[in-house]
Amino acid sequence: MKLLPALFIDRDGVLVRDVGGVTSPKNMRLIRSAGKALTELNKLPISIILLIGQPKDIEKLITKAQADILDKELRKKLSRLNASYSTTFICPEPPETPDDFSKVDFSCASPSAGFILNAAEKLHIELQNSWIVTGKYLTLLSARNAGILNGVLVRTGSGKDEEKFILSNKEELKPLNVEVFSSLNIARSMLCQFFSRILSDGKSDEKIYSGRQQELKEVKK
Repeated sequence: MKLLPALFIDRDGVLVRDVGGVTSPKNMRLIRSAGKALTELNKLPISIILLIGQPKDIEKLITKAQADILDKELRKKLSRLNASYSTTFICPEPPETPDDFSKVDFSCASPSAGFILNAAEKLHIELQNSWIVTGKYLTLLSARNAGILNGVLVRTGSGKDEEKFILSNKEELKPLNVEVFSSLNIARSMLCQFFSRILSDGKSDEKIYSGRQQELKEVKK
């Protein structure tokens, strides 16, 4: 089976507001501009995968049933914008009951590559030309460790606080190239161009995209 690139998106801080762990539909607040970006990204024949990292605070862990409710709620919110995503990968995997919270396995958590490699194996993803969109340094490390070469740092979540640290530690993230955008919506045009080029000729675009320059172009439109 032919492997295809994919777009990995950190749910919290990129698609929904990062509130330190979304545990119920009541505190799931969609970043509307990100939803609109997905509407355009959905036109590409790629998988869009949401990554959800559960907090290590046992009181904020969720069960499988809760995870299903949250997934249904997010899809409902996105459907109003004619947007969607392919699937989600949650780490650690939610247990059936709260009694099993103490047994959950956090070995897949960032900066481990297991989170992303698991998705790549199940969905037949070619990682080298895939992208990761996040606001977190540890997620970028996960992407690098998994073999992803392209990353977008957005400022809609913790990225606005981690940006300085991330940019000063770019050497540690190599060969992952990180571009900075204010939001997924501003990064949308660049991502669409990249994936369209990859899927049309099978080669990576040699152009080094500048997040800040692209952002200025978008603002001027």
